[in-house]
Amino acid sequence: MENQKNRMIAGAIAIVTLVILLLILFIAYQSLVVVPREILQKNITAQWNKEQKYESCIDDAYDIYSEAWDSQCRINGEKNDCSLKPFNYEIIEKRHEKRQDTCLQIFKK
Repeated sequence: MENQKNRMIAGAIAIVTLVILLLILFIAYQSLVVVPREILQKNITAQWNKEQKYESCIDDAYDIYSEAWDSQCRINGEKNDCSLKPFNYEIIEKRHEKRQDTCLQIFKK
């Protein structure tokens, strides 16, 4: 009877030990694999969003540049995408470069 009682206690201790070990392994897996993977995914998503916003900003800068160029052509009585005088060309180019630099400063930090 005493021997059977000792075996039951030993069995119960083994089961509790196994449960604790499984719990420790689960926590370790969550801490070392799942959580870092989620953090990495969030970082990748944030970086992708930032890249998309940068590209959109650059596209917008080009659209403004192109519209300014065509507008200057129309003011000069010419068709869109004409050849501009250096003075007009330089102003439009400088504004475009400034917009591109602004995009870079905002989104490439």
